[in-house]
Amino acid sequence: MDQVTVAWCEAVERKLALQGIIAGFLLVACDLGRVWHQTYAFFGGFEPITLEAIRTITNETLWGSGWKLQVIAATFAVIAFVAAYWSCPAAWLFTWLLVIVATISRPLTGHAVEQGSWLSLPAILQAVHVMGAATWIGTLGTVVFVGLRHVACLDPRNRVRVVAVVVNAFSPVALTAATALFIAGTATSFMYLGSPGAIIGTTYGRVLLAKLLGFMAVVAVGFFNWQRVRPSLDPVVDVGMSHGSVTSVAEALLWRSACFEVALAAIVLVITAVLVTLPMPMG
Repeated sequence: MDQVTVAWCEAVERKLALQGIIAGFLLVACDLGRVWHQTYAFFGGFEPITLEAIRTITNETLWGSGWKLQVIAATFAVIAFVAAYWSCPAAWLFTWLLVIVATISRPLTGHAVEQGSWLSLPAILQAVHVMGAATWIGTLGTVVFVGLRHVACLDPRNRVRVVAVVVNAFSPVALTAATALFIAGTATSFMYLGSPGAIIGTTYGRVLLAKLLGFMAVVAVGFFNWQRVRPSLDPVVDVGMSHGSVTSVAEALLWRSACFEVALAAIVLVITAVLVTLPMPMG
């Protein structure tokens, strides 16, 4: 790689680290809001929210144990991302480990822990489901809003090479994560619904159906990107700057379709946020 490309890679790493810092702070803030809400719900709104009440929730419930694990992991992840921002050696390894812990611990404060154990089948399936979603959507957002957004400073030849490498590296990650997400989500849905009639006959089932349709739409766009857009980048790598117009068309198509995929994924996340607040048909 030339010096410009190397400098671009270093700049992208700093932008990724900065996004990780912001995401970590937002996660901690959301967790603080969740513990307040959980305390309010636990005491039925009949008692004021005090530090003693919060300690009861965080220290004497399985939900609280999961919550503490999330907060600790998110807090140390912020510190690791700060170290990565300043190019500290091995910092990215620690960010990966802490992000994984923060991600797979999310189900420990949801429906899955109603089985009374972190190692129950629903908890394990939910951890796989959340990890698959985080990997797929997280890397997609990184590719779109960091990788593709900041390639304009590169010359056409290097730009198309970088875009092709980034997209080709993302494709197998997305395929694996989406497959894990679908398998774990399908298995969990069967356990939570109890019967096929619950899909239409309950609010939980109808919202779950809306989530499934949204997921299928995201998969359809992702499949289009994988089969049609990604291959269009590869031939351009070898033809150089004389085919700049081809490069521009391929990049523009990739940008539009990837942004559409991100938008659909965001809608699915909103639906999921509604779904996790609803009582399960089997509850």
